Amino acid sequence: SLDSNLIEYKFIPARITGKTINKRNNHITVNKGTKDSIQIGMGVISKNGLLGIVKSVSENYSLVMTILHSQSRISASIKNNDFHGTLIWDDMDPTSMELTSIPKHATISIGDTIITSGFSTVFPYGIDIGTIYDYKVDRNEDSYSVIVKLFNDLPSETHAYLIKSNRQKEKAQLELEIA
Repeated sequence: SLDSNLIEYKFIPARITGKTINKRNNHITVNKGTKDSIQIGMGVISKNGLLGIVKSVSENYSLVMTILHSQSRISASIKNNDFHGTLIWDDMDPTSMELTSIPKHATISIGDTIITSGFSTVFPYGIDIGTIYDYKVDRNEDSYSVIVKLFNDLPSETHAYLIKSNRQKEKAQLELEIA
């Protein structure tokens, strides 16, 4: 459930005009570009969940690195306890991802919902990503390896929303002060 923190975001609807889904590094193309105020680094979602991040823009189109990409790193949280980690894709399965760096003292259960953490201005806090399908702690590790079943079905998605943060510059400027 999205809430008032979305006031700082604008959602720009687009149609998906091209995609790859069966490669190690997958992309989608959407029919919005610089003439629609699209910029590199914007987050992209569907009505069902996360799609990816804009990597390149022309006048009328944008190329989006999907979350199903070897370089994709998404900050994500467990909805019921706010423990957070990094969502990565290291498989050829377009329906699931791995959530890493969840400390082993966290209470987690199969079926828990995974959401965006809001730690960056790319994705607002609280966008649904998927549910915990399985998890384990490797020997000599201090964190869980969590398998997340995605809500979106990238192969069948036809529409997207590009996310523009109205406060991205403000947040970046403030965080520069402590660098």
